[in-house]
Amino acid sequence: MPHSASKPSADIKQLPSPIVDVRDNAAASLEKLLHSFFLHCDDALFELAETAGNNSLQNIYFEAMRELRIHSSSLTDNIIQQFQAAFTGNADVAGKKSETRLADIDADEVSLELVGNDALEASVIVQTIVNRSRLKCAESLMKFSARFQHLMGIRGLDEDSSPLDPGTLMEVFTRQCEALDMEQKARLKLFERFGQQVIEHLGELVEAANQTLISAGVLPDLKLRTRNADRNPLAHRKPSTAVDEQPKPADIDDELIQLVSALRQNPTTRQNLINLAQFSNGAVLSSPELSGLLSNIENLGIDTRHSDASADNINVLPDVLQSLLKARQEQGQPTTLHSADENTINLVSMFFDFVLDDEALPVDMQALLARLQIPVLKVALRDKYLFTTREHPLRHLVNELAHASYGRDIGKQEHEAFYALANRIVQKLIENTEAVDADFQVLLVDLQDLLHEEAQKSQAIEQRVSQSARNNALTRHAREKVSIVLSEKFKHKRVPAVVSDFLHRHWQKLMLHNYLNYGEQSSEWLESEQLADDLLWTAQAHRDERSRKRLERLLPELYGTIEKYLSSYQQADQSWKQALVDMRELHKLILADDIEAIELSPGAIAEDHQDHEANKDSWEMSSEQPLPEFRYLKTINELREGDWIRLKLNEQCPGKYCKVSAFLDTEDSVLLVNRFGARFAILPRRDLAQSLQDGRLKIVEDTPLFDLAVASISNKLINAANENKLE
Repeated sequence: MPHSASKPSADIKQLPSPIVDVRDNAAASLEKLLHSFFLHCDDALFELAETAGNNSLQNIYFEAMRELRIHSSSLTDNIIQQFQAAFTGNADVAGKKSETRLADIDADEVSLELVGNDALEASVIVQTIVNRSRLKCAESLMKFSARFQHLMGIRGLDEDSSPLDPGTLMEVFTRQCEALDMEQKARLKLFERFGQQVIEHLGELVEAANQTLISAGVLPDLKLRTRNADRNPLAHRKPSTAVDEQPKPADIDDELIQLVSALRQNPTTRQNLINLAQFSNGAVLSSPELSGLLSNIENLGIDTRHSDASADNINVLPDVLQSLLKARQEQGQPTTLHSADENTINLVSMFFDFVLDDEALPVDMQALLARLQIPVLKVALRDKYLFTTREHPLRHLVNELAHASYGRDIGKQEHEAFYALANRIVQKLIENTEAVDADFQVLLVDLQDLLHEEAQKSQAIEQRVSQSARNNALTRHAREKVSIVLSEKFKHKRVPAVVSDFLHRHWQKLMLHNYLNYGEQSSEWLESEQLADDLLWTAQAHRDERSRKRLERLLPELYGTIEKYLSSYQQADQSWKQALVDMRELHKLILADDIEAIELSPGAIAEDHQDHEANKDSWEMSSEQPLPEFRYLKTINELREGDWIRLKLNEQCPGKYCKVSAFLDTEDSVLLVNRFGARFAILPRRDLAQSLQDGRLKIVEDTPLFDLAVASISNKLINAANENKLE
């Protein structure tokens, strides 16, 4: 039978009454889903065990089934409790960083295997489940989030962070599953089943929650234009339609439009705008009429080849508008544009000026977006919200196209699908003369689906590349550390060849293993370092009685420690055993005070010293190079994983787009990857800062294209107005 939901804590009882109702109803529904989920899991795991191809796999599924039967009750209670706590932000769902151990080092060659693949595989499956569910109930989630924020008196909460978001519940579940003693194969099956049996039904809970809040009078007539396209592109808004009346001042009361209007009134500053002053007599042309003329512009005999192909990437709007109005004038239909429409025309023109001048935007995408000049103008004429709100779906579509173009090459096969879709989107916008919000949303969904599919593949690749780069960097750092430590120990010592060879061929690898896996402050590392000191001490001549007694006492313990570590560690390479036999013979000579018979190895001493000096010389040469200015170093240090940059590796190489994937702190370097997660380069921060200072590196703004353009246009208009005041 289902277990009753855990009682809410005192702080949860302080929630507004409608939220309490939502929480309790949702918790009761979730409890039923969980009960059904565990029953289905039991059946599914039994079936998997019965059909398993071998005994090992069968045992994995039977053990998982047993584990679930034992813990299903406590799991249900804990999940419900954490789910309820999420309504006040008290849920303990912060992700734990998985602790991974570096793989053992092979006896002949250091070979670090990639770590964290289990966690990576689970992460990809979980994220796929969450994304799919978010797409299915996007609008309901957005409305619930808005009503939840309204009741709770909070602002800025993403719908993806609301207590009913699939990601919130999935995180609660995966955290609770950490305590289960279960193999990875079975755990992944569990996650998949949870997605099918619980997460897929979450939309019903969200719909019910919205109805509860509507019944309680919480924003019953809530109308939302759209949600952030970066988070979920499927939220629909009421389609905008063309209207006959002119826009009201309140619709266009925006800083940008006010600036454009002010500049139009001044003969001096009009030069910054499209010159349409000559067409200022006759009847006023309404917005729908002007939009209709633009839709039939080819029938008027006006050249629009650039608006369709824009091979030269130029702003054709000034010529097109002037040609259109001139043609009407010559036909005896003098026309005056409404001031609001003239403002809009100028804003759209300045937007495309920005797009075509934006160095961060790949040329191929500039050419595609340039073809949208007429379609965007028509949308702006009938929907004055295009420049006054960030929520317009056409803005999301353009922003997504622009951002998705970074790091792509139109001539490479792996990018063919994206550019083919981008071309189809642009062509549909050109052909659909009356496209509305719903049309933009459909195109946006198609684009988001392709990008999501790409992201799933590239995420796994990038994480593996990143982990491999971190492991390799740690290995290189550890090699250098061990080399320096041994060089210091050999310094100014004459060491028998057998001891020198043993420390370099065998014990050095164990020291490297201990440093990588346990750290510099660990007892394992300190013990391996101390043994190197002891071994070097035993290889020296000892004639005083006290030292000889210590030597006799130390040697058995020394041999025992070496055999204990190397017998369990260097299983493939047994040559250390012969080295140990040779060292025993050496110590017999030392105890017999026959030091002259010991073969010394000055060559090894010189080599060690040379390596140490080479490292020193390398550092000194690096230090002699001038440092970049501090502000450029600071900018590079402020980069974050996921930031895009455009980098010229040399003067002959065109700028290449790449993404910051990881910071390799042991080498003070940065791993850069391409769009599909493959390694592009690993470069020191210092070199990146120098490239930034020299102009060979450009940081690509993370701000959406439309927002960047609006900010640029605003600055341009303000500067023009200020210059006019000075005059």
